[in-house]
Amino acid sequence: MVPFRGVQPIGLGLVFLLVAGCATDHARPSHKVPSTYSPELLAEVLGQEDFDFWFGPDESYVKRSAIELGDEAVPSIAEMLHNASNDETRRNAYIALAYIGGPKAVEVLRDYYSKTGDVDVLVELCFALGSTGTTEDRQYLLETMEQQTRNARSTNFGARRAASSALYTLDVLREQRAIPTLEEMVRLQGLGPNEVNRVLQSIEHGYWSVPMLANCMERDKVILAVLRSGLDNSPDAETVHLHELDSNRTWIRSPDGWDVAYDEENAKRKPWVQFDVFISSDGQRAICDTTQYYGPRAARGYDYVLRRDANEWKVVGLRMGWVS
Repeated sequence: MVPFRGVQPIGLGLVFLLVAGCATDHARPSHKVPSTYSPELLAEVLGQEDFDFWFGPDESYVKRSAIELGDEAVPSIAEMLHNASNDETRRNAYIALAYIGGPKAVEVLRDYYSKTGDVDVLVELCFALGSTGTTEDRQYLLETMEQQTRNARSTNFGARRAASSALYTLDVLREQRAIPTLEEMVRLQGLGPNEVNRVLQSIEHGYWSVPMLANCMERDKVILAVLRSGLDNSPDAETVHLHELDSNRTWIRSPDGWDVAYDEENAKRKPWVQFDVFISSDGQRAICDTTQYYGPRAARGYDYVLRRDANEWKVVGLRMGWVS
């Protein structure tokens, strides 16, 4: 299993190019992860020498802290970002800010990128911009995708990751203004045309319809929002069946949208999907850690970051976490 420190890669041929830091199989020292959430505890975990953002209890704690604390955590993490004495702590800080999202975190990331020009910060800024999604933000994402695509033609791997980050946020936002640019990218066969074409089709298709569930809990509403956004990495077949792990539900996607069926034998069937949902105590932010398993060499994990808009959950961020 390989962790991805960034967003989903553009094209399978670029898988290894977009792994920032790559996978390591060595065990890290264990330590106690806090059971409560506060800006101070989040900063403490991020600054630990043996912190691992991508695997183990640290990963879950930091992401859930970002979702739970929201703007409350921005000042302390911003201070950590500006005062970090090493690249690892600095990286941990700007990734945490990207998961926090919202105008305050975006402002810190934008300011830090303007000062440093660090393309890894740009990757996280593009991820976070889905949480604000203003007209200006969407234009910035479009321009970034175009500019970094040009840079990537000189085998600039960081530029590829930045272009990918902007691309997938434009997909999450279903930004129609991106269509002409994406059509031209597909025509020129540059920067992973298969993935660009998939995003183009996603934007053109719009959001997927989802079924009404009886006794729909808040967790179910988050899952439905993820499905409505598309549930990335589904096969290209017209009809897709995904059996929800630890549930009797089977999610069925056809060209018309998603439907649901119920089967008591569901837990033993493949392919399967698992949704690990965490919702902030104020009910305004959520993260859905999603595992999709199609076979031993065909499994991936994604993070979907969501925000509540009035009475509806909306996906505002999509990130690949790992692939096997």
